[in-house]
Formats: sequence, structure tokens, C-alpha cells
Amino acid sequence: MRRGPVLRVGADVAVWHFRDSNDHEFDAVVAHGDGRWLAVEVKLGSGSG
Repeated sequence: MRRGPVLRVGADVAVWHFRDSNDHEFDAVVAHGDGRWLAVEVKLGSGSG
């Protein structure tokens, strides 16, 4: 089942979460209407360095 974007920014940009059948994932995929995209991995930590 395919779902819609997590967030839509204007008419040409959408943000998706992605996970494939091998359980690989991107926390966010920012997709522009012209075909460009950016995959983002997000980590949260409390330490420095």
C-alpha cells in the first residue's frame, strides 16, 4: 500500500518516509516536482563530539 507524503511544502516539494522490503530506510526523502530528491538520515544524541 502506498501512502501520501508526510509533509507537502508548496506545490512542488513533498517529504516522504521510505523503507524497502529489506528494511533499509531513510528518515526523510525530500522530493522536488522536477525529479530532484534528497535522502536524509536523522540521529539524536546527547553527547558532544
